[in-house]
Amino acid sequence: MAYGAHTTTTDRPDGRQGSTLAVRGSTRSPRVQSALSNGTRMHLGRVDGRSAAGRRFKDLVRTLEAERGGAESLDVGRRQAIRAYAQLVVERELMEAERAAGRAIDPETYGQLCDRADRQLRRMGPVKAPERQSVRERYAKGRPA
Repeated sequence: MAYGAHTTTTDRPDGRQGSTLAVRGSTRSPRVQSALSNGTRMHLGRVDGRSAAGRRFKDLVRTLEAERGGAESLDVGRRQAIRAYAQLVVERELMEAERAAGRAIDPETYGQLCDRADRQLRRMGPVKAPERQSVRERYAKGRPA
């Protein structure tokens, strides 16, 4: 988990339990934080995320966060780098779809998107390697080494 962050488990009015990400030093409850900050929405404004581009953006953000240990383990800067990278990738994929449909695209703009996406990829930080299991743990689960 990132420095300054902790996860709390809350009881919801409907009887279910949920976890929220709270930032150390923040005096605000996750209930009064913005929906973007507490992870319940992907965009600041009211955006219908059901479009193909919206779903792709959300999938990319969730996958990239998971590859780096989950949203709870990321600081704000890395989370923003992930969002910026996902947006650039979606824009690039939309341009690629235009080109595949036989329409002309601006190669300069496409190249800039690729370069900026590469730069953002480096800013996101490395992918966390999965934890390695010991031989005993593997045999305990019934899988030979």
